[in-house]
Amino acid sequence: MSIVQINSKREATGETDWARTSDLENMYELEYNAYGEEAGNPAIVRKWCDRNSHICRVLYNKSDRRDFWGSMMMLPLKEEIIFKLLRSEIRDIDLNPESDILSFEETGTYDFYVASIIVSAERKQHFLTLMNSMFSFWCEEAPERIIGKIYVRTVSTEGEMLTRKLFFSPLLHFSNNVYMLDMKRPSPSRFIRNFQYNVNLKSEGCKNRKNISSATITVKPDLSLI
Repeated sequence: MSIVQINSKREATGETDWARTSDLENMYELEYNAYGEEAGNPAIVRKWCDRNSHICRVLYNKSDRRDFWGSMMMLPLKEEIIFKLLRSEIRDIDLNPESDILSFEETGTYDFYVASIIVSAERKQHFLTLMNSMFSFWCEEAPERIIGKIYVRTVSTEGEMLTRKLFFSPLLHFSNNVYMLDMKRPSPSRFIRNFQYNVNLKSEGCKNRKNISSATITVKPDLSLI
């Protein structure tokens, strides 16, 4: 019986989607088990997602969405608001969804504050699936909308290791656990380089669209490795 259950877990297929209201309690439970009081309040997160439905990707069992595996939430904010968060002048629960969280209605460059990234310990092998799904969306949005800088405050050893793998820069003038990644600068990370390559490829394709008739330009990003 136990062996069958273990094999079943290994064979499960992961799926990703934008967060739904029905996901938020499962997301909170996963975060609370890992971070305790640092977990995001579902009522607050729901307001954020109501404001912008493209800020949180969730990872789950393809055959049963209730089998929740992880999530990645990146809040689009003005840099001045992000700096207040990093200086601990305000907390994310203090954010006004309507005035602070940006929608993606306008074209341009967006900066992000990573509110949370978490994957169940049993499903860590699916983490790249979650990452790919978020960054693939931003490949599709280019060049009308692009990522500028990503800011994060790590609260775990795993989070700090991820920032190091992706070559985030430490911002010690804020704190020893605050990092920033400038997506416009060259990166040693293969994941980030692949993302930048696909964004640039699509941007160049749009510039040359007149020479390619009216065909739709699509790019399928290959973000398989960090």
